[in-house]
Amino acid sequence: MKRIYSFLLILIMGISLLACNSAGDNQLDDELQGSPHLVGFITNKDDHRILVVSSEAQDFSSTGGVSEFYDAAWVSNVTEDVEIGMEVEVWFDGAVAESYPAQGSAKKINILPPIHPEGATLNKAEATKKALEQLANDQYDLMIVKNVTFNADSLVWELTINETSIEIGE
Repeated sequence: MKRIYSFLLILIMGISLLACNSAGDNQLDDELQGSPHLVGFITNKDDHRILVVSSEAQDFSSTGGVSEFYDAAWVSNVTEDVEIGMEVEVWFDGAVAESYPAQGSAKKINILPPIHPEGATLNKAEATKKALEQLANDQYDLMIVKNVTFNADSLVWELTINETSIEIGE
């Protein structure tokens, strides 16, 4: 009888250890897959930090929240080569303050290659920067770049920032 209890105890402990190890493996897999914590446009920059705002809305209306929520974070520990208008992926290092916008230190920032369509003299990042500069004095608390497309027929960039439509000509 004592052997059965010992065997069951060892079996339960072994299953528990495997379960803990599996959870750790999932976390390690996420890090190895490189899923960024935030993807969005740099809409502001000061000193040694940038404001990154997602273009993709999340819908929290089913739980009583807002129907359009955009992740945003002030990101510190950035290099000088990041500029307003660039689209970036951000991985945070350590804790992130849960204010809005959030605040955290970058472990890694990947600048996404700007699209430069045929016929365009500006690339996507340059057109986005120009549009953000045009709206800089419009008293927005947070500028959300919702859409950026190049119209090849009229040779203009068409952007939607917050609820404002902007055309940036060549």
